[in-house]
Amino acid sequence: MREPLLIVDVAVEGDKKSWSTVLRCKSRDGQTVKLRVHGCRPKFWTAKSYNKLPFTGKVEGVVDVRHSDKSSVDGKELMEVEIESPFHYREVRDFYYPHYAADAKWSSVVRWLYGWEAVIEVDMSKDLDNLRPVNIHHSEVPVSDFTLDLLYFDIETADSLDMENAPEPVVSIALFDVKTGMHEIATTAPTSERLVKRFMASQEALESVVEHENPIPPVSKDKVTVINFDDPDPTQREADLFNWWVDALKRYDPDVLAGQNIKGYDIPYLVNRCRKYLRYHRMNVPPLDFMRRMPTFDTKIAYAEQVQGAAATTGAASLSWMAHSTLGYGKVPRTRITDLMVKDPMMLAVYNAWDNVCAARCMEKLDLLPFYIMKTAYHNSTLHNSHSNMMLVEDMMGHLLMKEGVILPSVQVVVSSMPEGGIEQGGFVMDAPVGVWKNAFELDNSMEYPSAIITGNFGPDTKVIESDYPDGFP
Repeated sequence: MREPLLIVDVAVEGDKKSWSTVLRCKSRDGQTVKLRVHGCRPKFWTAKSYNKLPFTGKVEGVVDVRHSDKSSVDGKELMEVEIESPFHYREVRDFYYPHYAADAKWSSVVRWLYGWEAVIEVDMSKDLDNLRPVNIHHSEVPVSDFTLDLLYFDIETADSLDMENAPEPVVSIALFDVKTGMHEIATTAPTSERLVKRFMASQEALESVVEHENPIPPVSKDKVTVINFDDPDPTQREADLFNWWVDALKRYDPDVLAGQNIKGYDIPYLVNRCRKYLRYHRMNVPPLDFMRRMPTFDTKIAYAEQVQGAAATTGAASLSWMAHSTLGYGKVPRTRITDLMVKDPMMLAVYNAWDNVCAARCMEKLDLLPFYIMKTAYHNSTLHNSHSNMMLVEDMMGHLLMKEGVILPSVQVVVSSMPEGGIEQGGFVMDAPVGVWKNAFELDNSMEYPSAIITGNFGPDTKVIESDYPDGFP
């Protein structure tokens, strides 16, 4: 029986000789479903003259070059180049310049090729580890029927903001799993789990340190766990912390990593700090580069994209400002982490965990996760691109044009076709047009507006039904 599934992530696994496309999906009952699809045929297109094409056998990785029914946006006939694996795109594409759809990620291209939109349908009685593209079907089930499992996390370092060099150690990592409600705080500054539980479970204790206008709901004691790392060697303590973090990600297996400014700080700091350990300390530390490829939901960016006022003007929103504005209470007051490590390790653990609490409660109250799921699904994309309007537009246009037999050009082709100098830097805003159009649309990538595409389909025949707006018109 076919079941509808929301595509959460698309990845390629294996190597040039043996590979498959893996789809991480979500069912309507909240179960994670992984589909392994074999037999996908990677390809791109070229406008190079037929008599100038290289002999297929001389270009390693090329399976075949054939005439196609596809064309460029400006009407050029294109030849189809089939390659052995997604790993060959970069190696062979320049032999076929000018090329089309040769520089997009496989996670996007494979969906354009086979028409996999936001929601698909699969016969669950089949071997889900051995599917073919023909087994993936279109679905009419709305995206609103699905939800995703988020894992919020936050790191504390020894007072370093240098993400590139990551000079100071990571001293604690706190996570909050939305599905189970569990908070885990792993720290290299050992503290009493009992005291941390008591503090976070006490409204009086929280309100004694957090500025608030509204009451602060506490956290249940049985939902808080503290993991202490107390090896005499501080380098080993940090290595143990990193290994715990990788183990936690495997245990919870979240659909999406979430948190405040994780794309701008937490993820790059962790990745670069682990690289330093592997390079200089030769420690048994797992590389964390895989975190960059996980679907992420950055609450700082999400809030800044939606809110009006100071946060939108600056392009960002501090967690304290966001929490006060949304919840009526904020963060545990900031203190030097190096001081807390020595003088008050209990408060360090609380400080770390409370950042996740604030971020998660803000998103829940504003209902922003469903909005971003809908936004990315509208563009037939995934949460990887939720904060990149250009990538959302590319995914949408890739799907729409492929249906019409039109292929998007590679970036290199677009740049070479521009007048000398390419695109000028800086903002450009047209004067507001006046008139009535049957169909109109506006593109905006300035992050000033919440939508990637602002559309209007209004005309003299537009009808507004009052029953659709029981609470009055917006």
